[in-house]
Amino acid sequence: MSNESKRCADVADIKVSMFSDAFSGVPRTVTIGAVIAEIRGHTNRLHILHLRKLHEAWKAVCPALDSKKSDEAKAYDSAKKELPPFCVSGTARDRTTPLVHSGLLQIDIDHCRDRMADLIRKLKDDTHVAFGFVSPGGDGLKLGLSIDGDRHAESFQAAQAYFKTRYQVAIDPAVKDRLRLCFVSHDPDAWLRQDSEPLPIIEEAPKMPRSGEVFAMVLPSQAVTISESARAIFTRIEPTRSLFWRGGALVECVEADGITSLAPVKPDGFRSRVERVGPLMAWRSDRDGEPTLSPAIMSADTAKAIMATVEAREILPPIASVLRCPFMIETSTGEVAILGGGYHPENGGTFVMQGDIPPRVPIDEAVKSLHWLIEEVDFQSPGDKARALAGFITPALRMGGFLTKPIPIDVAEADQSQSGKGYRHTLVSSLYNEQPYIVTARAGGVGSFDESLAQALIAGRPFICLDNLRGKLNSQTLESLLTAPGSFPARVPHHGEILIDPKVFILQLSSNGMESTVDLAYRSSISRIRKRPGFNYRDTLGELQARQPYFLGCVFSVIAEWISFGKPRTKDYRHDFREWCQILDWICREILGCGPLMDGHESAQQRVANPGLSWLRLVALALESDGRLGESLIASELVELSGVHGIEIPGDPKGDGESIKQVGRLCARIFKESGIVEIDGFSVTRKIVDQDRGDGRGLMESKRYVFAKL
Repeated sequence: MSNESKRCADVADIKVSMFSDAFSGVPRTVTIGAVIAEIRGHTNRLHILHLRKLHEAWKAVCPALDSKKSDEAKAYDSAKKELPPFCVSGTARDRTTPLVHSGLLQIDIDHCRDRMADLIRKLKDDTHVAFGFVSPGGDGLKLGLSIDGDRHAESFQAAQAYFKTRYQVAIDPAVKDRLRLCFVSHDPDAWLRQDSEPLPIIEEAPKMPRSGEVFAMVLPSQAVTISESARAIFTRIEPTRSLFWRGGALVECVEADGITSLAPVKPDGFRSRVERVGPLMAWRSDRDGEPTLSPAIMSADTAKAIMATVEAREILPPIASVLRCPFMIETSTGEVAILGGGYHPENGGTFVMQGDIPPRVPIDEAVKSLHWLIEEVDFQSPGDKARALAGFITPALRMGGFLTKPIPIDVAEADQSQSGKGYRHTLVSSLYNEQPYIVTARAGGVGSFDESLAQALIAGRPFICLDNLRGKLNSQTLESLLTAPGSFPARVPHHGEILIDPKVFILQLSSNGMESTVDLAYRSSISRIRKRPGFNYRDTLGELQARQPYFLGCVFSVIAEWISFGKPRTKDYRHDFREWCQILDWICREILGCGPLMDGHESAQQRVANPGLSWLRLVALALESDGRLGESLIASELVELSGVHGIEIPGDPKGDGESIKQVGRLCARIFKESGIVEIDGFSVTRKIVDQDRGDGRGLMESKRYVFAKL
């Protein structure tokens, strides 16, 4: 192999042959650097513009471009052949006699317009891709792949597998021809990597007996160590994107009832996964005591040992979450990119199961459509509506890595059951084509809340919903998760501990009367709604599900608009999670046209953190439903009302007369500072009046409570 074909640090100086057009037989020698400079410049600009118009005309009569017999196809082909082509793989004496190999292989990726921005972003970071540019027709990419020039044919086969597994694209098989011509184009953004590295060719030895095409992996035996065996096995598995590394454990994507989650791989399962990618062999001694390779079965102990090696962590791709929709990121150059189906290393590793790129939606239309989703909801205040809209935007910001610090639980609270609090959460998750992982609040032990939460974290699905919560939520695990600065440990029975990334999750909680600790209340975003009795709601969810990519495109348009302004924030400090608060406050005010995000939120947080205020709110709602607002009530009547409506009195010992005393104690604390309390649209006034004792012993002090609508 020549020295030139081995060089990787001076790609611009590599020499190739270029012809004046497709019909010329006498080439001239140029450098790759000169070719890329011509493609970036204006030499071929007008010709390429004309060529792309011909290409669009061809596509109009044959969308699949699978027929080259039409007049449009012939016109395009004829015009393209007027462009100067070059041989990516080196120099040549003529069109049939190769000379010196360049150490590069031409790669053609056709018909990738919908994924082009995403592919270009990734290919620019690929150390094996020496250069790249948009094809003359405008819907494909032309690349130069660094290879071992002495193994051109083997490198082409390796390239086919590499692009299929890494980018989920098929390369044009015609590029295996060393003298394949590559036509120049016009692309100001054509790139050149000076430090490209040759694509490795995995050595596939030894072979299985009686099979010249299927290659074996050698298990630990004789001179083959566990680490060597692990490296061979994981190198074979890595391109398949079937096993991943996640916080100390091997995991895989599993599907049940149409829902894909991440699950730890057990040793027995690992044995079968390895067998899928090739046969296993081990060194044994034959009858003469000589070492020989023989077919083998991996033992459970060997599986455990291989799974625990450093090679598993080093070779397998990392993963943090699995999504059912594309996600938006900002590239290192400040451009917006939407990542579709397949594996992406961003945000700790993300696997997108469904990759239909959403349409671009004009910002005015996007804002109007997002408001339409909740226009039938009766929010308690403008601030509650702003927080509800923020609930649609927050997941995309989270998935794209725009929110790097903790975000609050999205709390949907209603004044009555069947008010649509859970429906709003369903709208949010459906916009992202997701089904939330439902976590129920149970007592400790097997199946407890913390265990159910750990299972949800291990599953790696983005939405975790604490559905229809009742009673007080007091989970140190949940509170720690919300503020974890780095990896968070999750453990379930029969599995080792897995370190998960909290930044890939969106937590939702629905309740008719949330009651929590003070810390948890101040780590929530509470959006309150009121029931609309008898209202004939439209099928908003059905419309959203039918047009899910469109509504996702609306969210992406809002985020792109925010990015275009320089990702600004407000200076609102009224929430503990300031990054989330200030970014969403700016988006809600300046793009979505809402009021301040945190208006009315502090009082809701204080009430949620105070069991007495939460009970008083439910009493007010019960009185409103009974048409009894304005009545003057004593403690015993409040106890009776609570019993009728199934409202639990905090700390109630439920003894004879004790419930009345407990209500008195609650109210004493609530009205300690003032004789009137305002709570979620109601005022409660405590009046102390003198009342005849009825036993001839004079007057006694009586406390009465009057509930009114603000």
